[in-house]
Amino acid sequence: MNDTELMQIAIDEAVKGLELGDQPFGAVLAKDGEVIQTGRNIEYSTFDPTAHAETVALRDAGISTKALSFPGATLYASWEPCPMCLGAIMAAGVSRLVLGGRGSGTGGQYSGYTVEKLIELANFGDKLSLTTGVLQKESEEIVNKWRSAQ
Repeated sequence: MNDTELMQIAIDEAVKGLELGDQPFGAVLAKDGEVIQTGRNIEYSTFDPTAHAETVALRDAGISTKALSFPGATLYASWEPCPMCLGAIMAAGVSRLVLGGRGSGTGGQYSGYTVEKLIELANFGDKLSLTTGVLQKESEEIVNKWRSAQ
């Protein structure tokens, strides 16, 4: 599978989350084009503030593979990850992060930071590569639908 196909799976997870009353964010952890695990935001349905799409995918991947580290793996996030999730991605040794939508459409959903800036501050530029804008429009449409319904 390629980046677009894997991001579509993350978007499908985001749609499931929205349909189930959670926030519309999805993630896929993959290696060599094969899905290791998927995740979607289940924060509201589980009353767990750490149950973001990325952490769910990483947690479930760890359980299913009995591993804590995923070198060579790529995490596809339908939306720019929060600082907590980005920290988990780095801690799990993920090699590549692929983003769909972003807060302003050009980067930086959270005040004062972008994923690029946090990667740089953590000195992870040589450990975590970043690709942005994969199915960005589709990702942003889902989030905008959710925001307009609130």
